[in-house]
Amino acid sequence: MNIQDISKINDSKYNQVISPVKREKKVIENPIIIGFDTEFIVTRGTQRLLSIQFSSKGCSRIYQTSNSVTEQSMYPFSFLIEHVYRFIEDVGLDDNQDTIYLISHYAHAEMANFMIPSDFKVTQISKGLFVEGKTKHPFADKTIKLRIIDLYSLFHMSLGELGNYFDIPKFTLDEIGGKSERYWKEHMDELLLDHPDVFTKYALRDAEIADHAYTRLRDNFLEEYKVDLLHFKTFPSLASYVFRRDHLIEPIAKTKTIREAKKQSRVLENGDKVYDTVLQKREIYSGDLNVRYISMLAYHGGRIEAFYRGRIEHSSLIYYDVDSLYPSSSILQPLPLASTRWVKYSKRNSEKFIKRAEGFVEVEFTFPYNTTYPYLPVDGLRDGILYFPLTGTSYCTLSELRMAIKLGLQEYTIQSGYGFYPRKCEREHPLSDFMNDMVEKKREQKKGSLGYLTCKNMMNMFVGKLTERDHQYGTIKRAGTLWSPEWASLILGKARSLMAEFIAKGSYFISNDSVILPSYVNIKCDSLDELRSVGSDLREEFKVDHGVIIRARLYALNPLSNDPDNRHFARHAVSCSMQRFIEIVREGYENRDQPDLSYTSKKLVRYDNSVRAGKKLNSTEIKEGTIEIKWDGKRRLHEGIDNPFRDFSWSEPLTYEEVINNDMRKPPKRKPGRKPGKKLETRKKKDITRLFKGGVRKCDIAKELEISKGYVSKVCKENREEDVENV
Repeated sequence: MNIQDISKINDSKYNQVISPVKREKKVIENPIIIGFDTEFIVTRGTQRLLSIQFSSKGCSRIYQTSNSVTEQSMYPFSFLIEHVYRFIEDVGLDDNQDTIYLISHYAHAEMANFMIPSDFKVTQISKGLFVEGKTKHPFADKTIKLRIIDLYSLFHMSLGELGNYFDIPKFTLDEIGGKSERYWKEHMDELLLDHPDVFTKYALRDAEIADHAYTRLRDNFLEEYKVDLLHFKTFPSLASYVFRRDHLIEPIAKTKTIREAKKQSRVLENGDKVYDTVLQKREIYSGDLNVRYISMLAYHGGRIEAFYRGRIEHSSLIYYDVDSLYPSSSILQPLPLASTRWVKYSKRNSEKFIKRAEGFVEVEFTFPYNTTYPYLPVDGLRDGILYFPLTGTSYCTLSELRMAIKLGLQEYTIQSGYGFYPRKCEREHPLSDFMNDMVEKKREQKKGSLGYLTCKNMMNMFVGKLTERDHQYGTIKRAGTLWSPEWASLILGKARSLMAEFIAKGSYFISNDSVILPSYVNIKCDSLDELRSVGSDLREEFKVDHGVIIRARLYALNPLSNDPDNRHFARHAVSCSMQRFIEIVREGYENRDQPDLSYTSKKLVRYDNSVRAGKKLNSTEIKEGTIEIKWDGKRRLHEGIDNPFRDFSWSEPLTYEEVINNDMRKPPKRKPGRKPGKKLETRKKKDITRLFKGGVRKCDIAKELEISKGYVSKVCKENREEDVENV
């Protein structure tokens, strides 16, 4: 994180500590779990519900809601509740439970058919949507809880792919009436009228897959971990709970107990709800705040960088991928605990500190001028980009500094630092036990299987939650139960230092845990030995003989190959379909001319955009775009390459001065207000008062005096209050 990121966080980030679970979550007995799906038709931009389907315990039902004549687009939420209880009654489910769990897949589509009550809590997690709240029982005088769980937040795959994992394939509509499945999906009302039996089979299968998939997953977690999936929205939150319950016996950092005021509700005899203020005990971080602060400065994401730009042909390259880089780094990296004794860097302990300590440093450095791959991360304050320049000041981990020294860094000065000399308990820390267990479970699964993907997601996303960010707004979310910048920074620093040795062998690009290297390179090195010591490896994925690298995370390897296992595409910030992207790349590569880079894509409006922009949920937006093929500016090209489909060039690292004044990166927009370097003078209050009383608008006053609108409003408000008092 840079200083701007840290300035956005609240006190919870400084107070939070990962602690053991205090109260275990009970297994929910005999829950009502129902697979839920809808079928609808979109005409003239309006979604119209055709049917609702439910499935539970091997029983499924479809309830037709309209026909091709009906024009109703949205139903009250009570309409859904009534059909839920109609299904419960029809198949004989237990009606005594006070909570109903509806399992959907991409719930945005289903929820677009109903008017969600304002008092329901709606949470968007990635592309999935969770809805929960209390509502009235449609046929009894009581309140029930409804929770809609989205499988898409657990697995980013289609319902068809999910069904195949559980041996429940989707019902296909191809060749029905001599027409394609794509046609019928766009004319479901026509399918309902012409082929009602086929419509029913197709519609019910989706609800059956949702019910069966979630039930199987829940049973698996109950058997494997004795934890109920119904309590969690995502795998990382479940993994967090298992880790804190089974692997922690005390907080991972020093804590102190405080009492803080909390609002607690209670219901009076007359049914009124009142809120009392009570004092509750809470454990908060009491370690060295200097350590926490420098650990946040040393937190950077994975290294994603292109060292080569342009056409690849007649080459012999290999695309490599590290098996479980972040879990392996978690096991290999010593981590601090509550008993850890932190040491401040000084010139007296310099040699021992650099060689043996684990921790964080602020270091000024200068790599030799001919270094191709510098290894110390620097945040670009001007643009928020992570650079690896020849010179500069880096906040990094000691493992990264040691790797940089090993690979040629000689000129460096540590300005400040905090570290610890790892003992056995910090080498064999609780997270290494947890990760070893998960790695072992993953190895027992077939690669690509659902169990394999589940273990992989739990491990990788676990590390991400140690410093979770709000990707939509770029800010830091409130601290969760896994917030630990010390652990996160050390683990990611270890991952970058492991990859550095592979990069140094002549990499064309690095993308987190993947590199492309010449085939003649010997990949043996200390980092490979470390990875293999914990069961990981640098695996050869496929050979590359042609391709195009446009910039970091925008490339095509073996684009002319028709074998999906022998090619790889990355299209970050490009929202066109994969099919269109392949067409563009192939045309450019074959003709050596810049192809038509334009595309048209359809995008469904998700909940966050629906609320923010007032657009209808799940409606379709048509986006016309162009693939931007300019160089990303993270490094300097030896040759200017305008057409990467024809030409190529290697690159070299920037200096710190070039990072600061990087014309190829767009600087953040300047905030409204006075111009940089302009000092706000108190005497301007008189000018504000004079202009305001003269009838000049606040925005015009701010513009004329070159000060912020907020300050103008503040002075005007003070003037109004003074006028009232004088009266």
